[in-house]
Amino acid sequence: MARIYIEDRKSAIRKQDKLTLEIGSLYDELWEQCSKELRARIQGEDGYTEMMMARNPLILRNKIKRMCCGFDDHKMKFYALSQAVKRMTMLYQRAGMTNEEYKKQFDALWDTVKQFGGSLGNHPALINARAAELAEEANRLNAAGVLEANADDIAAATLDVENRMKACFMLGGANNERFSSLKNHLENQYIMGEDPISRVSFSCLRMALFLSSI
Repeated sequence: MARIYIEDRKSAIRKQDKLTLEIGSLYDELWEQCSKELRARIQGEDGYTEMMMARNPLILRNKIKRMCCGFDDHKMKFYALSQAVKRMTMLYQRAGMTNEEYKKQFDALWDTVKQFGGSLGNHPALINARAAELAEEANRLNAAGVLEANADDIAAATLDVENRMKACFMLGGANNERFSSLKNHLENQYIMGEDPISRVSFSCLRMALFLSSI
C-alpha cells in the first residue's frame, strides 16, 4: 500500500509540474506578444512583481485587455467605469467591419464593464419581475400560501435578464445595412405586443448574427 501511495504521489507531482510549466509557458507567450510600450505600462503598475513571480497568464491577460480598451488602474474607478459603459453603449458595427471583429469588440467591452464592477444587464426591477414569473410557472408558494420567488428563481432571472439585455445591445449595434431586416422583424413583433427577445437567448442571437450566411 505504501509503495502504491508513493507512486501515486510521484505521478501527481509530475502532473502538477507539467501543468505549472504549461501555465508558465502561456504567460511567457503572452508577454512576448506585448509591445515595449505596453510592457513598460504593465511593469509600472502595482502588483507587477507578484504577477511576474506567479507567472499567472489570466492576470496578465486581464491587464492587457484593460489597457488595450483604454483604461488602467491609475484612473478613478467611477470615471473608468463610466468610460467603459460609454464605450460599450456607443459601440456599433461600422461599414466594412466584419461580424467576427464586431463580436470581439463587443465581448471585450462587455467584459471590461464587468471587470470594473459594473453591469449593463443587472436591473433589479426586471429581475424581480422575471423571478416572479418563474415562481408562478412553478406554482412556488411560501408558508402563507403566497407566490414567492426563491434563490433559484432569482439566480435564473438574473442570468435571463442579462442575456436579454446583452442580446439587445448586440443587435442594436449590428450594422443596419446588413441586419435591417432582422431588426425590423423584431421591432414589428414588439409593436404587436410580443417579446421576441424573451424567446431568443444571447447565444442563439450570436448564431443568427455571426454564423448565418448573410
